[in-house]
Amino acid sequence: TSSDGIVIRQQVKDINRYGRKSMGVKVLNLADGATISAFAVANSVDEEDE
Repeated sequence: TSSDGIVIRQQVKDINRYGRKSMGVKVLNLADGATISAFAVANSVDEEDE
């Protein structure tokens, strides 16, 4: 969750692990002055279970 109220759910398997090692992976672009206010790791849930 960002300080602007943006929430993103991202499956780890969908994140490309190749690229410039020093740059890391960006999954969310924040607005100027916005910060990450919360972060959580959740177990995978099958769509059939929802």
